[in-house]
Amino acid sequence: MRVGSMANLGQIDSANMDSYEHLLQAADLDDLIQAILEHGYEVYGPTLVDKAITYGKILSSADLPQGWTDEQEGGITG
Repeated sequence: MRVGSMANLGQIDSANMDSYEHLLQAADLDDLIQAILEHGYEVYGPTLVDKAITYGKILSSADLPQGWTDEQEGGITG
């Protein structure tokens, strides 16, 4: 997988983000997660804990709740 140099991520000009278009294949997700972890960052996202989707630390795509969904009702304000 080659998305671009991870060393240059801090130099991306957010005003010109339209010029940074990349398509990540599902098979490359673990490579991206590992590259982020190797640079000293942590990855958090949806995980499955006791049959409930919650946010937690992601170490690989296997930590993601593939095939699970979560439905929420509207809240009540007091």
